[in-house]
Amino acid sequence: MPQPGYVYFMHAVGTDIMKIGKTTNILKRLRAVDQGVPFTMQLVSVELVHDMDRTEDSLKKKYRAYNIKGEWFKFPPEILKQWPLVENGLPPLNTEEETHLRETRQKSARDWLQNFLKDSPMPCVDVIAAAEAVGISERSLRRAKMALEITSYKEAYAWYWRLNIRHAKERKLLP
Repeated sequence: MPQPGYVYFMHAVGTDIMKIGKTTNILKRLRAVDQGVPFTMQLVSVELVHDMDRTEDSLKKKYRAYNIKGEWFKFPPEILKQWPLVENGLPPLNTEEETHLRETRQKSARDWLQNFLKDSPMPCVDVIAAAEAVGISERSLRRAKMALEITSYKEAYAWYWRLNIRHAKERKLLP
């Protein structure tokens, strides 16, 4: 299933190294990358896309001749010049696209959670791990839990999440 999000290029200031990546939260990603590398990173290009996985993959294939490792690329100066810097290091935001992206992520999280819990209750830690494995953040998952009115209960030493089937059918969330 295509996941909307951002595809970005970040430049390691003072070098010829760039990072090509994807994220659903560009500002959070900027902070995380900046803390995790030994040089200053500057955002040089960002685009909101409907399928961030496919877009990122196609960019990595396009520039594979310059790939150092994973998401890191070493570009010659003539290629580096093609990316103008994003003002103030922040992406241009389109509130309509942002709203659509947020709504799409929320609906995807609700649909996934409803499907995951439709057969039986599951340990909370398993639900969170499985959601993260498919790209759903814990925050989005908890919002979906609230929207679907998922019940939490403790059994032995573990917390479980249970879909309220009757409620889901009444709200026409399930057939």
